[in-house]
Amino acid sequence: MKRFSISFLLLFATLAIGVNTYARNKNTTGPTKVYMFGFSASFNDSLVYITDIQEVDSVFIEPKTEFLVGRVAYGNQLQFFLNDHKERPNTTCVVFFDRKQENIRKKYNKIMKRYKNNDKTILKTLTQEEFRFVPEINKVISE
Repeated sequence: MKRFSISFLLLFATLAIGVNTYARNKNTTGPTKVYMFGFSASFNDSLVYITDIQEVDSVFIEPKTEFLVGRVAYGNQLQFFLNDHKERPNTTCVVFFDRKQENIRKKYNKIMKRYKNNDKTILKTLTQEEFRFVPEINKVISE
């Protein structure tokens, strides 16, 4: 009886590991390249930040939803940068991305148009030399 339960436990563990590996491979694409930019605003003041459009390699996309895996971590990168280097601790950061550069350019221009000509906001651009997104490979593996 003891031998049977040990064999059953080993078989169950092997199946669980195999199913987990299959599900992880099925739910994300392989590493791919996307174009992205970040946007940051605060409800407490009129200062708005936007990054340049950047090419980021080695990101994962969920094929079913087309969501960027680890997208919260990319927003956090911008938020930590603004907190540490621009002394903007209470900002809300969003990341826009697309696989095609012309699509992300349209989104970028739409946001720039909305905030550039607005008298109530001050728009500041962060160049790639100031801020650069880093691929979140380690975060993807742990999800």
